[in-house]
Amino acid sequence: SYNEPDRGFYGKVGAAGNFLSTAGLLTVSGTPNTSTSARSVGLTAAVTSNGSANGSGTGWNLLGNPYPCGLDWYSYQANTSPAILNNAVYIWIPAAGGGAGAYSSYSGYVTGALTIPPMQGFWVQVFYPSGGTLPASTMAAHGTLESATFYKQLPPRLELRIEAIGDSARRDQLVLAHLQGAALAFEGATDAWKLSNGPGMPNLMARDDASGQETSINALDLAAPGVIPVNFRCGTPSEKWAVSVDGDWAGDAILEDRLLGSFTDLRAGAHHFIHSGW
Repeated sequence: SYNEPDRGFYGKVGAAGNFLSTAGLLTVSGTPNTSTSARSVGLTAAVTSNGSANGSGTGWNLLGNPYPCGLDWYSYQANTSPAILNNAVYIWIPAAGGGAGAYSSYSGYVTGALTIPPMQGFWVQVFYPSGGTLPASTMAAHGTLESATFYKQLPPRLELRIEAIGDSARRDQLVLAHLQGAALAFEGATDAWKLSNGPGMPNLMARDDASGQETSINALDLAAPGVIPVNFRCGTPSEKWAVSVDGDWAGDAILEDRLLGSFTDLRAGAHHFIHSGW
């Protein structure tokens, strides 16, 4: 069955049926898809290479836009009843980092509207224990030719960025959104898990020390002074990195180095450091 969670697919390219090693041309024919039947998604087994045995490690389903136009994903997702999906969407960008690849995380609450390009694959996460069925859709109802929908208001954001000095393609960011009453712990309506980037790419994430879970987008209450644990990982020691802040949240941002016991005001400029392999 083509409708089984965890089932992978192999697309034949060329007479030998191998993946292309250089740029090429793929020709398809037939009638463009304008409607689709409902699809089932499940709370699948843990993906142990990308998280713990619960939380960020379970419930992953790979979906795709079947239309020859953009898919207004959050408009479509809003029709799902009961609500079975966490809000965030995760798209692999193969060109990031000079070809190393990296995940881009999107949350309807924090990053706004999202139009999935034609035939684009993307990950979503089911939290409803028994899984469920996504509603049937049509291109007329949820298709769009442009990204013309924007939210009028988004919460103030603090964007923490990491970049390799001398190689701007190797970078990552952590988005912290100011939302009164939100917690550091993962909340499916607003947050996005951290998915590991490609080889040699940096990984920057907020960490909930109580559970060990890590997020790339985290809504929390930034109004009160507090400490937000942040982790950085990259596979190559002795490289030089710069960490900086951006975004429209106007509060103070002080970086504490727990190893050295030092404090840096990131509002005064980027902080440079050498990765020591810890």
